[in-house]
Amino acid sequence: MAPCQRALVCLAMAFAFAPAVIAVRMHESKDEIANVKYFFNCIRHTIKQTVTELVGKDPQLLFINPWRRGRYHPDGNATPLEVAIHDDQQWNSVNMTPILLDVCLQHLGRERVKELVNMRGNISGSLPLGLAAGLGYEFKFSQAANAVKLLLRHGADVTGQDDEGNTALHWAAERGNANCVEVLLEHSETAGVQWGLLTATNEAGLTAIEVCKAERKRRGVDIRQSGATMFDECEIRLKAA
Repeated sequence: MAPCQRALVCLAMAFAFAPAVIAVRMHESKDEIANVKYFFNCIRHTIKQTVTELVGKDPQLLFINPWRRGRYHPDGNATPLEVAIHDDQQWNSVNMTPILLDVCLQHLGRERVKELVNMRGNISGSLPLGLAAGLGYEFKFSQAANAVKLLLRHGADVTGQDDEGNTALHWAAERGNANCVEVLLEHSETAGVQWGLLTATNEAGLTAIEVCKAERKRRGVDIRQSGATMFDECEIRLKAA
C-alpha cells in the first residue's frame, strides 16, 4: 500500500473512531463530576462512613480544587476541607474536619496532611487556617478556636498569607475573636515567629491590630458600647504580645 493510501486509511480510521473516543471521555468526565458532587454532599450532610469509604478508594478526592481546575464547581468553588470547616462551625460541632484529616493521615501520610491544611482554596486564595479563624459569631468563637487548634496541630502554617495578604491573625482580629487570637499568638510564640505574625501586613498595608481597630470603626462601635467588648479583648491581647 502506497504511503499516501496508508495515510488516507489512518485518517479514515481516526474519523471513524473519534466519536466513540469522545463519547467515552465525556462519559468518564460525567462520572467524575457526579462522584465529586456526591463526595461534597456527603461532607455537607456529615455522612462520615461514606466519606471515609470514598477517600479510602480515592484519597486524591481530598485535594479536589474546583476553582483552580476550572472544570466544574460542585460546591461554590470550595475545597473539601473548606466545606468541612465551614459546615462544622455552622452546626457548632467539629465533625467532618478531623475525619478528613484522619483519613488523609491514614492513607497518604503526615506530609500530605500538612499539604492539605496549607492548600489554597477558592478564587481569593484562602487558606484553611484563615477560614477557620474568620468564621463564626461571638457565641461560636470557642468552636472556631478549636478548629484553629486542630489545623495547627496538623501542620498549618501560622504565618501563611492568602492571596490578599491576610494571615489567620488578620481574620481573627477582623472578626473580633479573642479566642482565636490567643491560640494563634501562643502557637506563633512557641514556633518563634510571633513578631513576624504581628507585623505582617495585608495588601491594604494593615497589620492584625490595625485591622481590629478598622473593623471596630467600620461597625460604628466604640469603647462606650457593649459591642466593642470583643474588639477590646482582641486589641488588649495583640498589644500584650
